[in-house]
Amino acid sequence: MNRNEANMLSILEIIERYDPTTYMHSVNVSKMVNIYCKYYNVVNKEDIVYGALLHDVGKIFVDKRILNKPGKLTVEEFAEMRKHTIYGYEYLKSSHIPQSIYIYTLYHHHRVDGLNELYDFSKYIRNKGDLINNLSNSQLNKIYLLNICDSFEAMISARRSYKDSIDMDDAILELTNGKNTQFNASVTDKFIKIYNQYIKKYA
Repeated sequence: MNRNEANMLSILEIIERYDPTTYMHSVNVSKMVNIYCKYYNVVNKEDIVYGALLHDVGKIFVDKRILNKPGKLTVEEFAEMRKHTIYGYEYLKSSHIPQSIYIYTLYHHHRVDGLNELYDFSKYIRNKGDLINNLSNSQLNKIYLLNICDSFEAMISARRSYKDSIDMDDAILELTNGKNTQFNASVTDKFIKIYNQYIKKYA
C-alpha cells in the first residue's frame, strides 16, 4: 500500500466512524463504478474508483442532526447539506490527495445541462483553477458516471430516514428520463446496458 492509498483508507475510516450510512453509500457507488470501468476498459480507472469512495467525504462536516434528520429538510438545512461538495473538495485538497481524485468530490452532482443551482459551486470555484470546462473528455465522462452511480444508489437505498427507496427498475427509468438534462445520455445508456447482467446483482 502506497502513501496515497494509506491516506485515503484513513479518510474512509473517518467517514465510517462519523456516518456509517454515508460510508455504505460510498462503498456501493464505488463498486458500481468499478464494474462499469472494468466492463468498458476505462483508462486510469483507479482515480474514479477512489474518487467514488471519497466523493461524499464533505458530509463529515455536516451536522449529524441534519444528516440523520427524519422527515424533510428545511431550506436552511438543505443549503447546508448541499455544501458537502465544497467541504469535501477543500478537505481532500488540504489532505494532499491527488487532484485527479479530489476533483470528484466537487463535481459529483454536475448536470450535463449545466443547471447546478442546487449545488452551486460555480461562483466559489471560478478562480480556483478547477473549472469543469478545463477538464478532459475522459474526466468529464468519469464525472458523468459518478453522477449516475451516486444518484442510482441513492434512489434504491432505504438507509436515509428522510426519503423512501424505489425499485431498481424504477430507478433505471429515472435515469432514462434524466438523459440529456441531469445525466449524460451516452454514459447512461452504457450503464443501463450492463445493469441487468452485472450491476443489479451487486446493487
